[in-house]
Amino acid sequence: MAEPAEMSPLLSSTITHDTASSNADEATARRRGSIANNIAERCVHSETNAPFTQQQITEAMIERNIALPAQDTPTYDAATQIITQLAASGALSIIQRSKSARASAAKSEENKDETASSTNSSRSSNTSRRTTRQQRTEDMRQRIARHISLHCINQDTNERYSAQYILNEINDLEFNIRLDKSVQQQASYIVSQLMTIIPIIELFEYNFPSVSYRKWSNGRMGRNIFLCGGRIMIGTDITFFLFTVLALLISGTLYFLYIGSALDNTLSAPVVSIVAALLLAAVIGFLSRASMMDPGFIPRGKLAIPTDSDAMVRSDGSKFCDTCLIWRPPRAKHCRYCDSCVQKFDHHCPWLGTCVGQRNYRYFVMFLVSISIYTLYVFITGVMTLVQYAENLAAREGTGWADQFSVTMEQQWMKSFLTILSGFVFLSVASLTLYHCHLICVSETTNENVRNVYAQTPNRNDHGARQNCGMVFCAPIKDSYIQC
Repeated sequence: MAEPAEMSPLLSSTITHDTASSNADEATARRRGSIANNIAERCVHSETNAPFTQQQITEAMIERNIALPAQDTPTYDAATQIITQLAASGALSIIQRSKSARASAAKSEENKDETASSTNSSRSSNTSRRTTRQQRTEDMRQRIARHISLHCINQDTNERYSAQYILNEINDLEFNIRLDKSVQQQASYIVSQLMTIIPIIELFEYNFPSVSYRKWSNGRMGRNIFLCGGRIMIGTDITFFLFTVLALLISGTLYFLYIGSALDNTLSAPVVSIVAALLLAAVIGFLSRASMMDPGFIPRGKLAIPTDSDAMVRSDGSKFCDTCLIWRPPRAKHCRYCDSCVQKFDHHCPWLGTCVGQRNYRYFVMFLVSISIYTLYVFITGVMTLVQYAENLAAREGTGWADQFSVTMEQQWMKSFLTILSGFVFLSVASLTLYHCHLICVSETTNENVRNVYAQTPNRNDHGARQNCGMVFCAPIKDSYIQC
């Protein structure tokens, strides 16, 4: 009997290599099919809501040359990674169904089998209604995700989020989707919750029509008085403003008569009075500018008041004003004294007689800075005149000037009064100035700081002290909605 021919070692190695390669290809195909089947069970078409077949998923993976994850990666996690790649590449208009939707779909299939074998018509009817409601809820969830992706951006990169990413966040956080609420209302609420975990912000347009000052007055949009053809706007507390100016002029006149003139005679030149006059002029100038301009009033509208209290607030923090009938921008507030909404409302200042808002805030701060310097100047020069007078008394009496200082304050009571008054005013005004400097550096308004708005949430208006100061003092002033 002939012995079998001995096989060549080279040929044997080649056959073994081909067999191993074939086995590897078969394993890859089986894994690709398993992943594609998992994706087909979890995803639907984002526009038609129709399910995909395993063949469609497999062809898309091969066409886009999508590499399979590592062999030790679970099928579910591998499918999740490939879903993201398919959606990003645009190969398929694919969107992932929530876990509840998949469970309801599986349950629906089971119910259909039971209904086919059951003669109980009532169970069939209930199952059909439940399935319809679940499908409507899933459809609402997907519409909300698409709405958010269209109207929201990443605040850090200014890029839009994909609908798939938003839908995954909605499913992971298990938001309660209601069919009796509109897409916009639920999207705003979901965005307000997402803002606590991701840098997302919803974009809204706040365009208000300009109105003439006559229409503003005749339409009773605010409690203001206009002069010089609408170029000057007087606030509601005009008497307080006039009192402030009158107090500055009277105290300034007394200063020039009793303190400035005494030092000018010593220096043989009116240097002290000139500097004081310039500082006083700056104080009154900034005060008048801040008081006689539009602080940022917003014209009234005619929007319908939302029936639901939850719909009165948007995700960006803006609120509906049921007095002005407008959606006021974030950081705006309705002033009950001026009876108008004010952009970037800081506070209502009675000494200015009007609100401090977006358009006149820089002049209000400059008023605080200038009056702080002015009162400090008055205090220092007042002390100098009192010491000078005490030294003259001490020279005549042969004692030290400190021993004669109490006598000096009694004899020069007007100078003492002006000096002490200016010292107290400086302490109060300087502390207020430092407070507003702090608010500028952290980009907060007085209203926000008092209400502690940013205690739990980050202040996304804060761009650093340098840029915040530039935005207050160097940025162009926004045009007024009230035209001359």
